[in-house]
Amino acid sequence: MINETRNIISLGYGRHLFKEGNAERVRMEICAKEVDSLHMVIFTSARDGLSVTNGVFGLTLYPTNSRLKLLMPLDAFLIGRRIIKNQKRDILITAQDPFEPGLVGLFLKYLYQVPLVVQEHGDVLSTTYWRDESLGNFVRSFLGIFVVKKADLVRVVSNRTKKAFASKGIKNITQLPVAIDTSSFTTATPDASVRPLFEEGSFIFLTVARFVPQKNLLLLLRSFKAVYKDNKHVRLLIVGSGQEETELKEFIETMFIVGTDEVPVLILPWTNNVASMMKAADAYVLTSNYEGWARVLIEAMVCGLPIVTTDVGCAGEVVIDATHGLVVPVGDEPKLTEAMLVIVRDIILRTALLKNLQKLKISEITGTDIAGYGARWVRSLRSNF
Repeated sequence: MINETRNIISLGYGRHLFKEGNAERVRMEICAKEVDSLHMVIFTSARDGLSVTNGVFGLTLYPTNSRLKLLMPLDAFLIGRRIIKNQKRDILITAQDPFEPGLVGLFLKYLYQVPLVVQEHGDVLSTTYWRDESLGNFVRSFLGIFVVKKADLVRVVSNRTKKAFASKGIKNITQLPVAIDTSSFTTATPDASVRPLFEEGSFIFLTVARFVPQKNLLLLLRSFKAVYKDNKHVRLLIVGSGQEETELKEFIETMFIVGTDEVPVLILPWTNNVASMMKAADAYVLTSNYEGWARVLIEAMVCGLPIVTTDVGCAGEVVIDATHGLVVPVGDEPKLTEAMLVIVRDIILRTALLKNLQKLKISEITGTDIAGYGARWVRSLRSNF
């Protein structure tokens, strides 16, 4: 256990944390092992029907069980205040994002004179893409910058976010990527059901994503249409679900004559079998407008998949252009199309990428040491105190 341990109060979202065995919960239990106690206050709705839950190593989960979404910050504040009054000493507050949880943390910081660490996992403030998605995001972007500047410390996951915050005059920044347990990806075998989905000899691009504006899947479809026009043996497998599913399916129907020819794009629902699907594909493609770390790229690397990705998340830090795949500018359709075509056409380059991926040592990939993550997480929160 690290010297001078603290009692940590975490504020944020994550109903999935109440499921025993959930990967993020396991990760937070590893973190809890390194401190005296870890209290996680989770923004939840009353209809979720959740109750206070005790995990291992001193982890306790508190649902807000709010009747209205607008009441979640108030309910989180009341729970946080009660924890502070009961704990009384050696307390540190961390907010999982700089918006509503960050604002709650700011009130608790000033009311009880306790340090506040704001975490930015999503890289949503370094560009305008997230801000421009909705009026709500536009307003919250100003709140986020205000909270970050008032925090005692800001923890980011990528170097690009660290540089962006530094350019805004924020000085107290620490960087720590989210840890990934890659064991299920290193031991996975190819899913035998994937390749029969398409004609024999197909080159399969895979993407796994939520169907939301952030992922820019319409950009992917437009580029893939051009790639398919040039190479009729190329296929695209999209795994996931979300608010844009109907729009994506309608777009696919406008791209191809559904029912007369084989449609080279297939959408499948979420699965727990992602690792095996990756092992069955030929390349991985990510077209997001922004990502915090984009752990899925590391998972694809571990599975030996050449990558085509926009310049987000760990691109440039872990995924190196022309070494593990091809990195293109965000939103650049011609560059994305060209990169996908190169991956399909250039056998020499693809062979070189595959050899580089095969030579990778998992232990040397940033963010894959799950066992040591708890200690590093606590150090990152305490690095300014």
